[in-house]
Amino acid sequence: MDCEAARVTDGLPDRRTGRQEAEGVMFNLGWTEVAIILLVAVVIFGPKKIPELGNTFGKTLRGFKEGMTQANDPQSSDRETGD
Repeated sequence: MDCEAARVTDGLPDRRTGRQEAEGVMFNLGWTEVAIILLVAVVIFGPKKIPELGNTFGKTLRGFKEGMTQANDPQSSDRETGD
């Protein structure tokens, strides 16, 4: 079995990276990685297209959250169907 796969997250700083690992964190990104990702996005899409993409992404997330809350709330689905 791989040593990395068997490692248990205990909330203490990792000895190799010095970063504290939290349970349930999907992406453990530092500021350097975020800056590189943003730089690549600007190079690919251009500085004028980035705000449009952010706006579209925000609207998509908002719609997804509203859909999830409506699916979890049985009263809201009754109001929509008129029953």
